[in-house]
Amino acid sequence: MPTAARLAAALCLALTALATAHNIVPLLPEHLGTGRFYEISMGLALLVGWFPMGKRAGRGFTSAISNGITGGVILTFWGLVVFGFLRMWKLAFRKKYDDLVETFSGFVHEIITYAAYFQDLNVLASIVIGSLVTGIVAELAARRFS
Repeated sequence: MPTAARLAAALCLALTALATAHNIVPLLPEHLGTGRFYEISMGLALLVGWFPMGKRAGRGFTSAISNGITGGVILTFWGLVVFGFLRMWKLAFRKKYDDLVETFSGFVHEIITYAAYFQDLNVLASIVIGSLVTGIVAELAARRFS
């Protein structure tokens, strides 16, 4: 697959992650802080854009829309897993959990907590619109540079 399509998908999805993170940060409670929220979000987006999305570019515009939606779902899933794990890891080192089962339960709880932020219309709109645009941009890049 052309590298141009992978690069276009990665960069465009990273911009989508930046916009989405920008919409999520004001919703976060004070005790969470932002830390490396932007950097991790964009790093995940670069990986998702390069590998699953960039690899599937060049199959037509109907597939491009599907590719965009799939990329947005993959990015959202891995974002929830990574941020849920990082929060659980932080709490585990603060001795908030007594055993492994409680730690895993805390991990799932943190994922659900972060998923609640996707109820905001601005967050949903940024991820959906950005993902669709990313799919189309990757398709155009694949056609242009193939």
